[in-house]
Order: sequence, then structure tokens, then C-alpha cells
Amino acid sequence: MYGIPAEYYDVVYGNKNYEREAHVVRRMVAERRPGSQSLLDVACGTGVHSLHLSCYYEVDGIDVNAGFLVSARERNPRGYYSEGDMRDFSLDRMYDIVVCLFSSIGYVRTLDNVRKTLVRCREHLTDGGLLFVEPWFTPDEWIPGRVHVLNAERDGIKVCRMDHSAVRGGVSLNPCLYLVGTEDGLQHYQETHEMGLFTMQEMQEAFAAAGLEVDYDPIGLMGRGLYIGTRKE
Repeated sequence: MYGIPAEYYDVVYGNKNYEREAHVVRRMVAERRPGSQSLLDVACGTGVHSLHLSCYYEVDGIDVNAGFLVSARERNPRGYYSEGDMRDFSLDRMYDIVVCLFSSIGYVRTLDNVRKTLVRCREHLTDGGLLFVEPWFTPDEWIPGRVHVLNAERDGIKVCRMDHSAVRGGVSLNPCLYLVGTEDGLQHYQETHEMGLFTMQEMQEAFAAAGLEVDYDPIGLMGRGLYIGTRKE
């Protein structure tokens, strides 16, 4: 999970085209379930997807990171944002669309937790509702031993992030170091991201086990593919 403050997270991903990705989701929804009005953003992070999706839908969100939720509420004050785990959340509303984007599903780490998450998402869908899940890498795609460096800057904040890719069992490991520079000085943060590596067949079987019909778009929002589940009674 992300341990860096929300403002630095947004600097790191300042070049991510959230607006275009929201348009892709909107187009896919229009093709499959026109007239959809409500959307739940699962693992919504700081709410940048929510910001753009709220132009078209009534958007609520959940996330485990309370600090990120503060930013999400500021971006979409009309929405209801609650702190919760995607594996066992329960809200008092049903939605036409549920999304779990930016490979957040990987953080549940195990297939059993994937199934639990998909069941919870399905239980919050109206009949015929759509679930969009952007996957993490498959076991074959993940390459251990790589070192990545990212430099980003916005509003006087400069961030350098370095991470290393490793693997343990069926889980990818990304130890990350951040060096953050502001007018007040330098700060550093350290965290490790542990994310489950699941095959396409495993993901499709998990959708079926959750009672969802599933299609797969190999491109998706940013080249990682996209699973699109439909709730059928």
C-alpha cells in the first residue's frame, strides 16, 4: 500500500492521463449499459478518476487510506467516500457501475481475496450492472531484477522515486524509496508494494465464481488490459 502523503502521490502520478481513462470507461459503459447513472470507485485513491467520472455519473468511493480519502472528498464533494477494505466492504447503496482501476486488485495478493473482492463488488451492482477491473501483471509478464527511476515535479514539489522489482511465490515485490524536495527541505519515504500475480484464466475463473459474466479487453485503459464483468440474475 502507499504510505506517502496524498500530495506527493499526486505529484508522482501527475503525468497519468486520468481524464482520458475516464472517457474510455464512459465509452465502454455507453456501449454495454446505456443510461447508467451511479458509479462506485473501489480503491479510489486520491480521487482523480472520480473527479473526471463525476462529470458523467454520481460517484462514490472507498479506500483503505484515510489520507487519500481527504483528497478524494475535496475533488468530488458531492460523493460519499468511506474508509474500507475492498475485500469486505458493505455500503447501503447499489450502483450501475463499479470500477477497480490502476491495478489496485493486485493488493489483495491471493486468489481467494480476489474472489472475495469480486463478490463484494457484485453485491453492490444493480441487475445488469458492470464491473471494470484493471489487472496487475500476470506471472509471465513480471520481470524480477529491474530497477526503475521516476522523477516528477509539480507546484514546487520535486519527487524522485526508485524501485526494484522482485518476486516471492506468486507475489510481486516492489521496494520503493522516495526523495521529496520542497522549499522547506528534503524528506524521504520507504515502502514495499506486494501485489498478487494472477493469470488471465485465474482472473476469469474468479469472475465466474463471483457470479459475473466476464469479457476481456487486451488494451484497457493504459495497456494492462481490462476485465469487464456483468451481473446477471
